[in-house]
Amino acid sequence: MSKIDLSVVLITASDYRRLQKTIRHLNDQEIADRMQLILVCQNASNLEVPPEDVQGIGEITIFDAGIFQSTGEPRAQAVAVATGPVTVFAEDHCFPEPGWAKAIVDAHAGGHGAVGPSMRNANPETPLSWADLSLNFGPNVDRKVSEDSSLLCWHNTSYPTQLLREQEDLETLLEAEGVFFRRLENKGLNLYRTTDARVVHINISSFRGFLLGQFWGTRLFWSTLSTVENWSWAQRIFFAAASPALTVRRFFRSWVDLRRIAPDKSLSALPFLMIGSIFLTAGAVAGLLRGTGNAMKYRLSLEFEREKYLAQGEEQILFV
Repeated sequence: MSKIDLSVVLITASDYRRLQKTIRHLNDQEIADRMQLILVCQNASNLEVPPEDVQGIGEITIFDAGIFQSTGEPRAQAVAVATGPVTVFAEDHCFPEPGWAKAIVDAHAGGHGAVGPSMRNANPETPLSWADLSLNFGPNVDRKVSEDSSLLCWHNTSYPTQLLREQEDLETLLEAEGVFFRRLENKGLNLYRTTDARVVHINISSFRGFLLGQFWGTRLFWSTLSTVENWSWAQRIFFAAASPALTVRRFFRSWVDLRRIAPDKSLSALPFLMIGSIFLTAGAVAGLLRGTGNAMKYRLSLEFEREKYLAQGEEQILFV
């Protein structure tokens, strides 16, 4: 058996069909024979993996995590069975391009605390998709130069496996990775984006899904951040009051990113950026003053049932 250099965690709340496209991209990686693929599911009996889909991958581990209560919990549990020195998290709606795995391993040789990829849009036809991408991942889209960055891609970032195992609250940190990024930087660890690792991401493109994603994702982040860092009520109230200004800043950052990555879509996506920013503000205030609420319920659906939140006809992108 080849030496394992990279453990890849891929999760499904349903069956193998949801993972097949991503796995085929993983199987085509240059260093596939030095990768461990950890497939995390709720019921291992539902996960029958065709041998031809994984014939190039060095090691396959199927991990039965039981009923998912969050998106962070199964990811954290999978770290316990990782055999590679680096663990990267992947998604059923995000597909690694050739060279992705090797680029991640090479980048970690620099001693970074986290390494993220450059991203491009898998469903670029709708303005909503571009609004969702720019609000959530704008600084990581179509980058040309590898560099340090505090704004890596949630759920698609890699870490030294031992570093993950040292976090007592790993489940919480992997649910709201922005909080994890802050912790790593506060400890003096470097976050790095490599443009040699590229992924293609399917973004939410239905109006309802877009609003749900912005509200509940932001509510989760601010609730988690204020809890993990033990903020006082005075701090929570201050940031709740300041959240409109913070959202305006994020809106303009997203607008600049959108004009850079898709100038022909920038005007048609602008109204959705504005509406999404309003929901970001509402989510921040709710998270700071009222906690997580039903965020886990919506996050599970948004992450593991992506076809429900796509424009009509785009569901096929998940499987073809």
